[in-house]
Amino acid sequence: MSKWKTIKEAPLYEASIYGEIRRNNKVLKPNTNGNSDHLWVTLRVEGRSLKRYVHRLVLSTFIGECPPHFECRHLDGNPNNNHLYNLVWGSKSENYNDARKHGTNTKGSIHGMSKLTETQVRKILKIRKSGERPCNIGPRFNVTPQTISKICCGNSWKQL
Repeated sequence: MSKWKTIKEAPLYEASIYGEIRRNNKVLKPNTNGNSDHLWVTLRVEGRSLKRYVHRLVLSTFIGECPPHFECRHLDGNPNNNHLYNLVWGSKSENYNDARKHGTNTKGSIHGMSKLTETQVRKILKIRKSGERPCNIGPRFNVTPQTISKICCGNSWKQL
């Protein structure tokens, strides 16, 4: 397999199997996202600036486009490791299980701002299903009725 290959959506750029992106033999310096450690680059295509994640560029260039409802998985849990051997397309649940396995999942009770446990959230859902109103449930768990509503309609704790 070639070390460098042309990126289909941006033919002036190439991706390497080592997780690098270049143009005119000059390797681009990737940026980091404020919300995560995933690396991204800006590609100029036909006068437009395209922000693209390095891991997705590498995987789509060497393996093929992302299948529907799939996302890119980092097998070692390190979002800065964009080597081809570390990347595969997978389902959302596979990616979620990877994050749990690597300890990089920040959802649920391991999130630093969480006031509830998974057990409490399951109990809240059960109580709400029985017909009790959020304004009556919230005080029992020291959270607001809005928090209860967000849990029940799936805007938070949707992994349960």
